[in-house]
Amino acid sequence: MAKLPKFMICENPMIKEHRIFICHTQTPFILAEAFHYDIDQEQEWLECKSIFSVGASVDYPGELICLGAVMFDSVDADTLAKIMSRMGDWYHSYLKWEDNNIVNEEDN
Repeated sequence: MAKLPKFMICENPMIKEHRIFICHTQTPFILAEAFHYDIDQEQEWLECKSIFSVGASVDYPGELICLGAVMFDSVDADTLAKIMSRMGDWYHSYLKWEDNNIVNEEDN
């Protein structure tokens, strides 16, 4: 069996409410939800960030993004912070990849 990727996107397209989660599949396990805000929603974004004891911000053009850990293994705060930072970097790359695919589809 192939090794799981370190991070995976988790979605349930069968429900009306569109929510995006990112899973850190290795130890320690972390499941974080991605919250997207428009640039003019900075107050809402800051409030969202304050809700989570474990989280990260993603710097993406035109958006304010908060990743909030909704489930995680109990480990030291530094370990969680490092993984959440890497998760934010990975999610940024994922969004960039997704945007590039949309542009490529529009060009075809």
